[in-house]
Amino acid sequence: MEEQIIKKTVFKNTTTGIVNGLFGATHYQNYHGYRQAMRRLNFLLWLIGIFGIVGSLPFRFNQHGSLTSLCILLLAAYFFAYYWITAKARLLKRDSQMVKASLSFDGKLSKEWNIYDGIYDDVDRQSLEIAFVNERSWLSNWVRLILRKRPVPFGPNDIDALQRYLIGLQQLSNDAMSYVAYGTVDQTMSSVLLENCIELREIDHHYLTKPGRWDYAFSVGDFRCGLWQYPDFKVYAMSMDTSRYNKIQAGKFKRQKINKDIAAKIRNLDLKGKAN
Repeated sequence: MEEQIIKKTVFKNTTTGIVNGLFGATHYQNYHGYRQAMRRLNFLLWLIGIFGIVGSLPFRFNQHGSLTSLCILLLAAYFFAYYWITAKARLLKRDSQMVKASLSFDGKLSKEWNIYDGIYDDVDRQSLEIAFVNERSWLSNWVRLILRKRPVPFGPNDIDALQRYLIGLQQLSNDAMSYVAYGTVDQTMSSVLLENCIELREIDHHYLTKPGRWDYAFSVGDFRCGLWQYPDFKVYAMSMDTSRYNKIQAGKFKRQKINKDIAAKIRNLDLKGKAN
């Protein structure tokens, strides 16, 4: 009897390991892993560019077009790897859109920020990573920048959804498990978050996930940010200053009530005037 239980346990563990292995080979489990793969791929693109430039020069070591042939092979490898990485990230991005859709109570949210599973985990902590810059191909970003297209800004609906999301995570946390959201931001974005009652606590550089240069350049609408003005980024754990947030919300509610009362009085005066 014990031997059968052991065999079943071993079979179950082996099957689970195979399934998890296959899933890991075909899907990214977090945004950080996806961005690391894209960074390595971008390095390959720079390497192809260097080989292409050197291969076009009349050097003796490029006889019979050896460097040009290598460049073509690397370019083929780049396109294959790009397709594979983006295919692996589809489920990750779809899940992010589903989470955002559940938050869009007060209007359409910007496509420029997303929520993913994080890597800032511990025994008693689960994390979610918030990316404030959306992913696009470098060609798409260049075309949009040349045409002077600007992304939908991080508006009031997005701020409100993010605030409610952070409050929900804090309410979900307990003594056994805490739920933490973190994200990589530049100085401008950190100022926006702080102004909207979102507290920031800097965490280890290991969890930093820099956005692509051209993704960031398009997000701010400035070509220079893809080249020499690419800013420094820091990674922060985020939480809501609920006391300050509640005071602001109470003030908004009070102002709305006063405005409604004034509008009602004006309507009553208009009705009396028409009756006379």
